[in-house]
Amino acid sequence: VLIWVRRIATVLLRKTRDSKTGKVCQKIDNVYSVMRGAREPSTFEAVAELATNILTWEPPPREEGIGWRVRLELIKAIVRPHEEHHVTIARAPCVVRQLLLVIKQRQNVDCIA
Repeated sequence: VLIWVRRIATVLLRKTRDSKTGKVCQKIDNVYSVMRGAREPSTFEAVAELATNILTWEPPPREEGIGWRVRLELIKAIVRPHEEHHVTIARAPCVVRQLLLVIKQRQNVDCIA
């Protein structure tokens, strides 16, 4: 599992230049976007689990992990309420589960403190 999380994090955090706009972006931006717009609890849960796996991943010694900005944005994306109240209510059990996993790691707590 750790190897796959490492590969996923590497792909999501790689900076690329959009060929149409020339703007530098990262694929992790798509993760934030899906979490923001997901209306179905199962869709939100799948992407929130991906975010949690990245947040709880510990890189091997001498390898760089995710940065504080990405860490904070992932946590905010998990807890950010949806614009429709009933969608936020449906997401609540997943949000609680993911936060309980996220706060087990000190660096995540330090990031949001």
